[in-house]
Amino acid sequence: MTMDSLHESLALDGSKGHYGRVIGGGWTFADRVFGGYTAALAATAARRESPHATLLALHVMFLEAARPGPLDVTVTDLRTGRTTWAGHTVAYQDGRPILTCDTWFGARGAAAASPTTPSPIDTTTSPPRPDAHPSLDWLRELYPFLGVLEERAVDYPCSADETGGSRCIEVWARPAVPTGDDPFLAQIVELILADAHLLDAAIRPLGLRAALAVSLDLTVMWERPGLFLNPGWLNLVASAGESNDAFVACTGRIRAQDGTLRATASQQGRIFPGWPSE
Repeated sequence: MTMDSLHESLALDGSKGHYGRVIGGGWTFADRVFGGYTAALAATAARRESPHATLLALHVMFLEAARPGPLDVTVTDLRTGRTTWAGHTVAYQDGRPILTCDTWFGARGAAAASPTTPSPIDTTTSPPRPDAHPSLDWLRELYPFLGVLEERAVDYPCSADETGGSRCIEVWARPAVPTGDDPFLAQIVELILADAHLLDAAIRPLGLRAALAVSLDLTVMWERPGLFLNPGWLNLVASAGESNDAFVACTGRIRAQDGTLRATASQQGRIFPGWPSE
């Protein structure tokens, strides 16, 4: 995967609530574009409209799988306040809505985001060493878009064909491409990480290649937005509820390497047997 920076991948043409770009490239898997990327573009368009820079929370609904090609994005201002802004974003392909994204932004700088007391850190044990865990480079064969991340497995299948695991996963991840010093891009990395792996917890018992997990929605809420300029290593722990008629709800938490809670995410998905290319 060739990518100069995350900022470049999120660049949009347009202004005043109407944006667009051609999508695809390294953000694809099977015959579609990774939903976390289209969600990131929707959030980026909303940020262009918001007078406040910090993303507080978002809820995405994936209506159709995005395909490589032109993407149009419109943003509607729902509420503008002194310290908050709410917007509704819709992404279209060929005139059809494929994604909606509701966002809250706020005026929260580093001072406002900082906790009044330091986060407790367990000094009785050594700090976690993500690079001591096995690499997940093999996963890019299934999901080429994961080239945007360097990942390590804590509790995760050893191969795409492994079956019988529990309905939970744990991984370490950090950006494999430059993100610069924009806190918003650090949040986008967390959004991408959540959408990439939450539903893995649901299909793990079947095997990653035995089923296709389709995201119906994604909600992410940030704990201390605006505080972190660089994502660094992130720890994601996700678990899945019981499947009900092929529908499943998954939840996860993303923490920094020192244990600080960065974001909480949830996702509703639908499980289909087989892989898109089969």
